[in-house]
Amino acid sequence: MFCLASSLALVTILLIGAFVSRGAADGEALRDARAATNLLADSVVQPALEDALLVGDKGAIARLDAIVTQRVLTQSRVRVKLWTVGGVIVYSDEPRLVGRQFSIDEEEKEALRGGPAVAELSKLGARENVFERSQGQLLEVYRNVETPNGTHLLFETYSRYSQVTARRGEVWRAFAPITIGAVLLLQLCQLPLAWTLVRRLRAAQRERERLLRQAIDASTDERRRIAGNVHDSVVQGLAGASFVIAGAVDVVERGGLPTVAHELRDASAGIRESIRGLRSMLVEIYPPSVSVGGLSAALHDLVSPLRAQGIDAKAATPASVELPRDVEALIFRVAQETLRNVAQHSGARTATLTLEATSSIATLEVADDGAGLVVDDALGRRDGHVGLQVLRDLAEEAGALLQIASAPGQGARVRLEVPLT
Repeated sequence: MFCLASSLALVTILLIGAFVSRGAADGEALRDARAATNLLADSVVQPALEDALLVGDKGAIARLDAIVTQRVLTQSRVRVKLWTVGGVIVYSDEPRLVGRQFSIDEEEKEALRGGPAVAELSKLGARENVFERSQGQLLEVYRNVETPNGTHLLFETYSRYSQVTARRGEVWRAFAPITIGAVLLLQLCQLPLAWTLVRRLRAAQRERERLLRQAIDASTDERRRIAGNVHDSVVQGLAGASFVIAGAVDVVERGGLPTVAHELRDASAGIRESIRGLRSMLVEIYPPSVSVGGLSAALHDLVSPLRAQGIDAKAATPASVELPRDVEALIFRVAQETLRNVAQHSGARTATLTLEATSSIATLEVADDGAGLVVDDALGRRDGHVGLQVLRDLAEEAGALLQIASAPGQGARVRLEVPLT
């Protein structure tokens, strides 16, 4: 991204430099044209002017034409005109213009009154430019000159536009190395800084990932410790109490106390129900059966709490399946969250969990006949424990595919496909 941004900046600077250099070259060309015209007017044309030009004397015109042809006209300077205040052309290297009268604008009148020389790109749209239009775009310069008797004339030259473009090339060639060199030097100076910044960002990212892994590992260890303590103390103690009470029931019945025996049976059943609840909670806190009893046993443990709620829940899994640890963890996580949603939100009467595995793919499918949901809305929420969006993100990170098919009132079907190759 940094290199791309630098390249775009370089191109932008070059384009701006080309635009600015073009304007500077145009200005330089116009100044050069004014200076050349002033030099010609003062040193060549004005000394050769005769008062007889004002009355159309052919000899005066011929003598001036010889000087203009020899010393003024060049390959780039293609037309010369001399105007009177009234707009009459008293001389031109184009004989067909001599003696013709045209209107002159305010800038030309100002130059006739002794104003500064004016240089501009000629539009060649006026009637007096009829013989210059075939030359293409021309640069027009005009200024004041005087005949020996003090009569003011307008000296006008037309030069090819190529001198402007040539000047642009000169200016660009002069400034381009400086511009490009400065930009490249700046980029070379920034590259080490950018590389250092990237390394620091990557190091910070790796540190965040390390801390996150440590936090996850610490959470897993803590959940394992809590589950182990509850299982080894509370669950075992309740199981022992249940056995003691069950043994006492027989003694009480033989002693002729049926009412007490009935109450003891109810207490024993309550204890056993509490044990089942605790074991279901332990599965949610930390599923030891994934690593101890295997994935199939862990999935069956997840289905058991649904049956305790009155949901006809079934699990169809292979008797024994060996999958990579990360695949087992992903399948268990998706199954756990999906069944939790079925139990808490669906209102389903039946639910089915199916696990299939081949050499190339493992497929988990959970279906229910509950209230269903709007999939797009569910993916946009983060309610519950994990949320469907987080499950989909987990599947994408593992290279798996999570599909959710549901509609209001039509139940839901969640399908996870994990490639094993």
